[in-house]
Amino acid sequence: MSKFKMTPYDFISKGDSPAYFQLVEVGLMNRDHPEYGGWGGRMVQSAGQPNHWEDSKDLTGLNPYTNKQDASFPQTRWIEALHLDFAARTDWCVKSYELSNHAPTITVIGGNLIKAKTGSSVNIKSKYTDPDENAVQIKYWQYVEAGTCVEKVKIEQQNNASAKIEIPQNAKSGDTIHLIVEGKDNAKKPLIRYQRVIIQVL
Repeated sequence: MSKFKMTPYDFISKGDSPAYFQLVEVGLMNRDHPEYGGWGGRMVQSAGQPNHWEDSKDLTGLNPYTNKQDASFPQTRWIEALHLDFAARTDWCVKSYELSNHAPTITVIGGNLIKAKTGSSVNIKSKYTDPDENAVQIKYWQYVEAGTCVEKVKIEQQNNASAKIEIPQNAKSGDTIHLIVEGKDNAKKPLIRYQRVIIQVL
C-alpha cells in the first residue's frame, strides 16, 4: 500500500468539456479570470480552496429563448461558436492549411480597460486580421451578468469597426460594465473570436 496520503484537490477531475474550454484562448480573458465567463461558463471561487473554481447554481444567464434565468446558459450561450470551432479543428486534422479556415484576431484600439463617468459616452474602436483574408463582421454586445452594473448600456454600432456606448445615468461609482467585441468571419465554415472591454464607472 502506498504511503502517500491523498488530500482534496491533489488531482483535477475531468469535468467534461467546460473544464477544457476554460483553457482555450479566444479573447474573453476568462482563463485568468474564471469569474468573467467564457466558453466553459462562469465560475465562482471555492470557499475552501482559493485556487479552485467551480460551477454554481447561483450563476445564471438570461436565456433569450425562454426569457428566464438559466443556470446552464453561461455555457450554452456559446454553443454556436463552440460547434464552429470543433468543425474547423476536424478540418485541420485532414485538410491542408490552405483548404481550412482559421480564426480571425480581434484587437481593441486603445486597450481593453476603460474608465468613464456616469451619463457619459465612450467610443470603442476595433480592428481585425484574418489569416485566410476573409471578411469579418464585428458585433458589440453587453455581457450583463459578468459586470457589476445591473443597468443595460445603450450600444450604437456606427460601422463594422466602432461603437458608441452610453453609460447609464444611474450607474454607480465602482461598477463594471463588460462589453464583448465579437468577430465572425465569412468563410463557408466560419469561426468566431472576441475581445472583452471592461468599463469602470467613476
